[in-house]
Amino acid sequence: MSKPKGPADLPLPETEQGAVRRLGIELEFGGLTAADAAAIVAATFGGDIAARDRHHSKVMGSRIGDITVELDTRWAKPDFLRTVGPDWPALLPDNTPDEIRRELEALPDTAGPLIGDLLDFWLPIEIITPPMPHPHVAMLPGLCDALASAGATGTSRSVFGGFGLHLNPEVARRDAAYLTSVLSAYLLLSHWLRQQTGIPLIRQLGPFIDPFPDEYTALVTADDYAPDLETLIADYIAHNPTRNRELDMLPVFAFLREDQVRDALPDEKINARPTFHYRLPNCRLDEPDWSPITEWNRWVMVETLAADDGLRREAAEAWRSARSLPAHVVAALSGREGA
Repeated sequence: MSKPKGPADLPLPETEQGAVRRLGIELEFGGLTAADAAAIVAATFGGDIAARDRHHSKVMGSRIGDITVELDTRWAKPDFLRTVGPDWPALLPDNTPDEIRRELEALPDTAGPLIGDLLDFWLPIEIITPPMPHPHVAMLPGLCDALASAGATGTSRSVFGGFGLHLNPEVARRDAAYLTSVLSAYLLLSHWLRQQTGIPLIRQLGPFIDPFPDEYTALVTADDYAPDLETLIADYIAHNPTRNRELDMLPVFAFLREDQVRDALPDEKINARPTFHYRLPNCRLDEPDWSPITEWNRWVMVETLAADDGLRREAAEAWRSARSLPAHVVAALSGREGA
């Protein structure tokens, strides 16, 4: 696989208000501490490091805004135990050493960093960008190269957890027809995307990027499926009552109809925001033939198919007849986007 020349252009680069669509990025990796990673982020994008503790930092005032760098677990938050309640010691793993258990029970306000020390070997560091103009995705390879040069590792060298690159592109519109077209295009491309991405076993075994059920794909890609927003959300939740999908639509649905989503899924952790939450890509920043731009360009293929009604109907017919994607559809999308 060769690296792409550059990021592809979105077919709808602006919102309905005429603003450049924004993009948030979440990058997971191993091999470095949060402090080391924060220093690399600041060296790459500028800004000042504000460290909350040894597992949580922010790079303030960088060229792309304020960037979070942290150990990817709420257990390591400095005040997490206070938020859980007085019975939190019962949540500790059974094999937690007695000495550490006593220290944690004595220091509830500062226990988060100690738990972070326990989990640091197994869990990834995560870099979370603010929403930024989507052309700034072109800056991501430089950060990945700097992290890799310092010893950061990607998912192929992860024994305990698969590291992902999550893309959160802002929606171009907020109406049901647009959201349905993007969701339909993704469902039609899903199998091909999984093949191209090469999901490692550790990520396949985890719950976080589960594929959509075939019956839901059949529903959404039917020629006569034209729901209003409430029906689109209700159908999604009926078939996907979880945020653990390769394309998580719950954030944008909760942003648009929060009461409907919260009432249906009261126990699900959902960060409401006007974005698609594309969770499928691997983070492979330590592999020389990989580029995060490749993953972005594959997402652009989804949006390009969504914007082409004729091509999407062809793809839907092929899916219904053979559960496959025609080669000429892939070629057309790849040719347009250089993916």
